[in-house]
Amino acid sequence: MNGIVRRVPYFSLTGSKTVCLQLKSFLEKELDEPMPPNIVFYIRSYLFMVSDLRAVKSIKLLYSVCTIALERKLQKAFEIMEEFH
Repeated sequence: MNGIVRRVPYFSLTGSKTVCLQLKSFLEKELDEPMPPNIVFYIRSYLFMVSDLRAVKSIKLLYSVCTIALERKLQKAFEIMEEFH
């Protein structure tokens, strides 16, 4: 390889299985496309993760007009939206 690094945007949520399933369902409905089927058990909770274009679409949906967010999460969301528009 010649040292090229491909950055891949991703979006993840760690929480209860119910919350992960609810987010998955919400994103599928709002974005009108299937989300990854896996919600995996991870250290006493569950993990739902989306990458590539679906992650960018999810981030835009959740953060482009949000009014309440953790500053570090909001900053990262805007960086991803700018880099992968």
